[in-house]
Amino acid sequence: MNKTNNSNRARKAKTQRIRLIAGLCCIVVLLVACGMIGYNIYRTHERLKMVSGLQHMYQGGVTTTATAESTEPTPTPADAPANPQASNAPANPQTSGEPADAAEATAEPTAELTTAPAFDADGNPIAHADFAPLMEINEHLVGWLDVADVISLPVVHHDNTYYLDHDFYGNWDNAGTVFINEVNTVWPADKHLLLHGHNMRDGSAFGRLKEKYSDLEFLKANPLVYFRLINEADPTAYVPVAIFEASVSTGESSYYDIGNVFFDSDEDFVSYAQTAVDRSQYVLPFDVQADDHLISLITCSYGYNNGRFIVMCRELREGETEEAVSELMQTAAKK
Repeated sequence: MNKTNNSNRARKAKTQRIRLIAGLCCIVVLLVACGMIGYNIYRTHERLKMVSGLQHMYQGGVTTTATAESTEPTPTPADAPANPQASNAPANPQTSGEPADAAEATAEPTAELTTAPAFDADGNPIAHADFAPLMEINEHLVGWLDVADVISLPVVHHDNTYYLDHDFYGNWDNAGTVFINEVNTVWPADKHLLLHGHNMRDGSAFGRLKEKYSDLEFLKANPLVYFRLINEADPTAYVPVAIFEASVSTGESSYYDIGNVFFDSDEDFVSYAQTAVDRSQYVLPFDVQADDHLISLITCSYGYNNGRFIVMCRELREGETEEAVSELMQTAAKK
C-alpha cells in the first residue's frame, strides 16, 4: 500500500512539474509575443516620426521663396552623417526631425513642365535650395516622390542592397528607403527609371501601393504621380499607363522583365512598354511613344512566385495639362 501511495504521489508531483513548466513556457511565449508587438508598434511610431521630419524639411523648402539666397533651410540634426556610406557606424545618427503638420506633410505639389533642371559647367546636377537640408543628411538623395496622400518620400540612388534595410539617416530599418535601381543613370535620365520600395504591413515605403492602385476609384481621383529630381525647381507630373502584377523569375509563365532600362531602338522601347500596357489590370486612355520617359514604382507582391506589383507611368508630354489628363482618366475601366 505504501508503495502504491508513493507511486501516486510521485506521478502527481511529476504532473504538477509538467504543468508548471508548461505554464511558464506559455507565459514566456506570451511575453515574447507582447514584446514583439510592442517593438513593432515602437518601430512604426519612430519610422512615421522620421518620415514626418523629412517631409517637414522638404515641404519647408517648398513653401518658402525658391532661391538659394532667400531660402532658410531647416537645421539638420547635428549627429546625422552627410553620407551614411562614409561612416563605419551608421546606427547612431538621429532618426527623426521635427514632426510635420499633417496638412503640410501631405500637401500636393503643382507640376511645372517648363522649368529646366540646373547643372554646373561640368554637367553635374545643382541641388535646389529646397533639398539643402536633406542633402546635408544623405548625399545619395536624388529626388522626392509624391503620390496623392499615399506616398511622400525621398528617393535615393546608390546600389540595390544598402537601402533595402537602411533608412534615410543610415540606421538599420527593415522598411528601407525608396531607391532607384543601380542599373539606372539619373543624369542624364534613362528612358525608364525603376523606383523600388518595400511592401510594408504598416503602410510605410510602398506598403499602400497595391491597396490603393487596386481601387479604380482611387486611380480616377488621383491620376497623377509627381517625381522631382533635386536639380529641378518643380515636380514633374507622370500618368500611369500600366498597373499590373508579374513574376521576376524567368522560368515563370507570368514573368516580365521589369528591369529593362536599355533599348536598342525606339521600336524596342515602345514594344516593351506596350507589353506592360497589355498586362495592365485596367484599360487606361494613355499610350507610350518613342520620345516618352517612364518611371515604374515597384514593390513585392504575393500573387505570383517572386512577384512584383508595378505602376508604370509616363511623363506628361508638352501640351498635355493635368486637367486634361485627369478628365481622360475618368474613362479608365477594369479589364
